[in-house]
Order: sequence, then C-alpha cells, then structure tokens
Amino acid sequence: MQDVGHEVRTRPFVYETTPVQDLDSILLYTSSLRMTSELFKIPITGRYLCMAVTLGTILIITLAQCHVL
Repeated sequence: MQDVGHEVRTRPFVYETTPVQDLDSILLYTSSLRMTSELFKIPITGRYLCMAVTLGTILIITLAQCHVL
C-alpha cells in the first residue's frame, strides 16, 4: 500500500487532472498506514511462511516415502 501511494504521487502525467491536495492526502494516508497480516493470531512474515513451506515439504516427502500418499 505504501508503494502505491508513492507511485500515485510520482506519476504526474497519469494523474494530471487530479488536484494536488488529493494526491497529497493519498500519499499521507498510505505513508502512515501500518498493516500486518495474521492467521489465527500468528503474524505472517517471510520467516514463518518459509518455515511452514519447509516443514510441509518435509512432511509430504516423509509420507510419500512411507507409502501413505
């Protein structure tokens, strides 16, 4: 979201008919926006996502070698 606000403000030819105050307010809103993603109250970050994919892959390989899958 923060990148979108900066892109809107830095592309003057795309939004040339939009008032400067509106563009500034979008930039101010997106730069002050703090968003986090959570799944079952656990924050979803790159580290947790990588760990989940790794554990899932190990589990699938283990089950496949035991002829469960």
